[in-house]
Amino acid sequence: MAAMKLQPVVQVRVRWKTAAEGGRPDPPPGPTYASIARLANNGENFSVFLRFPEVSRADQRWEHAAELTMLAADLLPDIAAEITPGTRLILQEGHRSVGECEVLSVDTALVVKRGLTGRGAG
Repeated sequence: MAAMKLQPVVQVRVRWKTAAEGGRPDPPPGPTYASIARLANNGENFSVFLRFPEVSRADQRWEHAAELTMLAADLLPDIAAEITPGTRLILQEGHRSVGECEVLSVDTALVVKRGLTGRGAG
């Protein structure tokens, strides 16, 4: 069974930290990247997925636009509600901060969430 849900789709400006800043040796090659993030003013981590529509492997940049979606945003409504234009997010790999995002705009998209069918549910 599938359920339809609204999912925040966030346009962000990403700046990756260099190795000298304690970040990555190179920016992610794209076109996608999954990681954990946190609000700059809040220590609670959540999972995010980034798409880099402007970036190709041959054109890696330390700063660029991206589209961010939260994984399981419906389970984190308080955090999702705080993601508004101007909000800053910290991208992490483990405990290491590797990048920062500034929220430019927030839209919603209708997504299909697949639920359990009758098999295996007990």
